[in-house]
Amino acid sequence: RSEHTMILYRKGASLRVLVRFSGSVLPSAALVATYSAVVAVLLQIYVPEKSLDKIFDDPYPFQPVAHIVGVAIVFATNVAYLRYWESCSSVTYMSARWGDAVATALSFDELRRGGEPADPVERRAAWRERRLSQASILHLASLLHGLALLYLRRDSQGDVASLMHADSADY
Repeated sequence: RSEHTMILYRKGASLRVLVRFSGSVLPSAALVATYSAVVAVLLQIYVPEKSLDKIFDDPYPFQPVAHIVGVAIVFATNVAYLRYWESCSSVTYMSARWGDAVATALSFDELRRGGEPADPVERRAAWRERRLSQASILHLASLLHGLALLYLRRDSQGDVASLMHADSADY
């Protein structure tokens, strides 16, 4: 197993995420917390209570800790915000590239070898056939885009049926 694997989150599993150890800082933080708890218990047992009360009279020891924690929270929030917008930009870029591919396919479908038929009935039939072909390309590309977004959202596969029409099997 790779050391840097992506964590997959499933919808509706918010409580399980809180107690998950894979990819979590809880195991390493538990070691530091245990050490701190042991030191606190030893101080409570062996140092007189009057000495402990004097330690906490001055607020200076807490100010640097508060500043460091504040900067760390702002930094972590900024990183999460940038990752969110990077994913939004990537999905928008993917959609734009697929739109370009569909536009190119539709423009190639407009071209004909040999030109337009001379007979108006044949011309109308050729026009109708071309429009049905373009509608099929557009429908399948839209379905592909919807399935890609469904995959990115990690929805259940039961929702795929809601994207498909009864006539999709004809394409």
